[in-house]
Amino acid sequence: MGRRERRLIGLMMAMLFLVGILFVAGGQAAGIKKPADYPKRKIEWNLWYGPGGGTDIFSRTIGIPARRYLKPAPLVIINIPGAAGANGMIYTMEQPADGYTITSIGNDLPINDVLKRAKFKGKPLTINDFVPIIRCQYDTATIQVSAKKSKSKGKPFKNIKDFVKYAKANPGKVSIGGTGSAGFDEVVVVMFLKAAGIEAKYVPFDSAGKMHAQVLGGHIDAMFEEFGSTIALLEKGDIKALVIFKEERVTDKRFANIPVAPELGWDVTLGRWRGIGARAGTSPERIEYLHQIFKKAMGHSLYKSMEKTRLLDLRPGYMGPKELGKLIKEEKATFSSVLKDLGYVK
Repeated sequence: MGRRERRLIGLMMAMLFLVGILFVAGGQAAGIKKPADYPKRKIEWNLWYGPGGGTDIFSRTIGIPARRYLKPAPLVIINIPGAAGANGMIYTMEQPADGYTITSIGNDLPINDVLKRAKFKGKPLTINDFVPIIRCQYDTATIQVSAKKSKSKGKPFKNIKDFVKYAKANPGKVSIGGTGSAGFDEVVVVMFLKAAGIEAKYVPFDSAGKMHAQVLGGHIDAMFEEFGSTIALLEKGDIKALVIFKEERVTDKRFANIPVAPELGWDVTLGRWRGIGARAGTSPERIEYLHQIFKKAMGHSLYKSMEKTRLLDLRPGYMGPKELGKLIKEEKATFSSVLKDLGYVK
């Protein structure tokens, strides 16, 4: 992560802290049925990833209004990073299923199930060990390249047709970066390559900042990335998006001319989603109460402003517990198929 990115993240976190201090709490959220015996003490929300990332910013932003609605019980957010979320999964299972421990969930939950990454008491954890509370965000992914140069071609790629044409003429020469291996980024990149009928090398990175630098420096040809993470580079013209993995074109005027995968004949629309869950066995009444609390927090102006700034409002993010549970099962089937093709699963 570069100095500029660290400074921006630091300023954002400082602003969130200041807003949290100045935020005036106003009792329980009106219209939300509160269980008689809950909550009576702090609720701990553990995040599967480190400070400063998308999940961290999302959680700490929505956590400000959520604290107001949860009063008098405090909401404490902690980071349990490592192993693509497996450490957070294990930590959650080590706590009682009583609603006082909630956890961040996302696409890595079904992926970790397929790969058997997390074990608790000698058994691999599955999606059935967790109960979804809410999905708050559904990010929009793209393939992005340098506007000035590329590693394999030298000259920058003009558009997605130029990229695919070159990749077809030079099988395996093009390189595409993503964060992590055997995870969401690699899965969607492989789906894209298969749909487009091209071969390319996937290059995993342990941080988005390093990946951005490699694209800008012409050390890799492209990267799989969301708009929000590179918005400054996109606006400046240093990086450009070639294709968007979304059902329909975005309404944002800055990117309305970029084609979406389906119009090119590619059925690839997956995006990274962020939500909240708990250990299975948590009472339905407490799950529903938390669902309503965070649903209300999603409507707060502070959270809406963050969504707009980071382009997280390009498509609806909200899903309730039942819908989200269905989505997780569907994603598990999709990821299982792709990860088998990649050789990560027998």
